[in-house]
Amino acid sequence: ANVAMQQRVGVPSLLVSDEEAFKSQIEAAKGAVDMVQLDLADGKFVPNTTWPYQNPDEAQKYIDIDFELHLMVSDPVKTLEPWKDNPRLKRILFHYEAVKDVNLTIRQLGNLDKDIGIVLNPKTPVDSLGPFLKSVPCVMFMGVEPGFQGQAFIPETLDRLKELKAKAPAMFVE
Repeated sequence: ANVAMQQRVGVPSLLVSDEEAFKSQIEAAKGAVDMVQLDLADGKFVPNTTWPYQNPDEAQKYIDIDFELHLMVSDPVKTLEPWKDNPRLKRILFHYEAVKDVNLTIRQLGNLDKDIGIVLNPKTPVDSLGPFLKSVPCVMFMGVEPGFQGQAFIPETLDRLKELKAKAPAMFVE
C-alpha cells in the first residue's frame, strides 16, 4: 500500500456526531483534497462517540474519496471489521495507549494491505515508539487530547515531532 509516502497534502479530519454533518463534510472535502481522515470514537477510549463509528455501513455509502481511519477506540481490530474491505480505505491509525500489545495489533491490522500508523496522545513519550518504528510507515501525534474538536493546540507537540524526525527522518508524520 504505502500511501503514507505518497500523501503529501493535508488530510482534513472529520469528527462528527450525526449523518448530516458527515455528508456535508465529505462533500466539502471532495475536489479540495485527495483524502480525508474519519475519526471513529467509541465512548470508551474517548468519552464521546462519532456517527461513522455507530453506523459504519451507512457511513460508507457516502464515502467516494480515499480515506484513513483514526481509531480512537478501545478495540481497533474489532472496530475495523466493517471497514476493512472498503477499497477507498488507505491508512489505519490506532492509538498506542488503546492496546495491550502494539506488535500484535500491527500484525493483525497489517494483514489488510493498508498502511498502518501509530497515534500517540500528548502525554505519551516519543520513546514509546522505539520498538515499532520499523514496523509502521506512519506516526500521528495528537496536538490535543483525543475525542473533541475545538481544543487549543498543545505547542509541545512540535517538539515531539522533531524528536521523532531526529530518530526516523523518513517517517511520514501527521
